[in-house]
Amino acid sequence: MLLLLFFAPPAAHAAPEPQAQAPATAQPAEAAPETAPIDSAKIGRDALKLLVGSCSHKDPEVRLEVAKAFGELGNSSAVRLLARMLKDKNLYVRLEAAYSMQILGDDRGFKEIASLVNAPRPPAPAPPAQAVKAPNPAEELAAIKRNKARAAAVEKLGLIGGVRSVEILEKTLNDPSDLVRDATSVALAKLGFDEFVAPIVSALKSKDEAVRAAAAKAMWQTGLAVGLDELRVACEDQAPAVRAEAMRALGNFPDPLVLEYLAKGLRDTNLTVRAMAVQSVGRVTGARSSQLLRTVVEEKVFPSIALRAVGSLARRGEKVDLKLVGDALEQNDPDVQLEAIEILRSVKTDDAIRLLEPFLRQGDAKVRIRAASVLVGKLASPGGRP
Repeated sequence: MLLLLFFAPPAAHAAPEPQAQAPATAQPAEAAPETAPIDSAKIGRDALKLLVGSCSHKDPEVRLEVAKAFGELGNSSAVRLLARMLKDKNLYVRLEAAYSMQILGDDRGFKEIASLVNAPRPPAPAPPAQAVKAPNPAEELAAIKRNKARAAAVEKLGLIGGVRSVEILEKTLNDPSDLVRDATSVALAKLGFDEFVAPIVSALKSKDEAVRAAAAKAMWQTGLAVGLDELRVACEDQAPAVRAEAMRALGNFPDPLVLEYLAKGLRDTNLTVRAMAVQSVGRVTGARSSQLLRTVVEEKVFPSIALRAVGSLARRGEKVDLKLVGDALEQNDPDVQLEAIEILRSVKTDDAIRLLEPFLRQGDAKVRIRAASVLVGKLASPGGRP
């Protein structure tokens, strides 16, 4: 039934009318089509079947990819499958399934996220008069994992917003876990509570480079165009981690003037800094940013950076050469393949479908799921075309 709800039946895709055949002597062999026509209905059904069949995959990271994909696709017929995934043993799979349900308009998603935020916490320390039990390493590790998942759930509340989210976040401001408290501050800043913005900007001046990097990352997470002077200084920081996060945060600013700082990042000696600068240049509109990206692609000094520049151009709707993307897909590196597949999500041609289709049958499981998700998104529309 889910397949039918995503895709029209094969009959809906009208077969081409027979064409009159020319005499054999008038049709040389070289005139045969270079590429076979795309059976979009079949590819779409195969892709969706792969997604549905992977809901119970043994690898939790694969199940998480599936849960995320159903939310991105935006079809409420997936809610039934997502509801089952709320019972997953893995906290992150449950969280992603819940968030996808929330996106699709099912309130059970929000309730599950709230439940994950309010998950059972470690008992309060024993009073001094009582014997103190030595910490159990296994219990401590479990508590850390649980609090990381709770912090991730808090981040989702920052994305969802609304009165109910704020009410929960007001409580987690005083949470025993610093991970949860920090995530809460970022979420509230993102939701427009100014009193939580200033401390983040101020932390960019810390003597601790880890704190400075975390502050720059938090500024990016808020999505706010604030602290430009502080970020400009952070772009020159001695620590690559700080420079990288500062470059990423500059992408929050729509003003083309930030391209002056980002252009320096494109020449940084650290590849992560360069990658973040490319990502942010792609978020700034205008001809100047497009030219910077095309220069990175043409130089091809670092293929991974050039690939990211191609992705930024594609997401802007600009025409790109898919050779670099095709080369990346041939690499035996799932992370590189995943990035290439994400680029193809924005490419509106049949060539993108041809590059993606083989990954329904080959490669790393996460790569196959990502390819399937992109294909379903492209082919679920009437007519089977992006």
